[in-house]
Formats: sequence, C-alpha cells, structure tokens
Amino acid sequence: MLSRLGRVTDPRASDALDLLERRRLPDGRWRAGGHWWHPPGRATMREAVDWGRGGPHEMITLNALRVLRGAGRS
Repeated sequence: MLSRLGRVTDPRASDALDLLERRRLPDGRWRAGGHWWHPPGRATMREAVDWGRGGPHEMITLNALRVLRGAGRS
C-alpha cells in the first residue's frame, strides 16, 4: 500500500523494506510466508486462496518487485 501511495521512500518504511529484501530467495523470487491467511480475530475462518506450499509465488514476487522498484532498491 505504501508503494501505491508513493510513500515507500519514507524512512519509517526502511525496516519493512529490509525484511522484504532478506526474504528474497537466491533465484530472485519470493514465496509465501504461510499457506493460508486467517482474518484477524477469526482463527477458524480461512481465505479461499492457498498461497502455495511448494515454492515461489508469482503474485508475491511481482508485488515485492514493484515495492522494491518504487523504493529505488531493485
């Protein structure tokens, strides 16, 4: 969201950008941090999207690259 608002270069975003860079795989892609997303406060309800179990995730990689590019870190 910060990237879309043009705020990703704000110094307060640097810790999040550092984490994003550390999670990058050696091949330059990213994988999901978990398999399912649970809405806050609802431990039993799952989102209908399976974020993947086997390897890098295309949409996560595209979004991560967009954020890093917006921050001038790509």
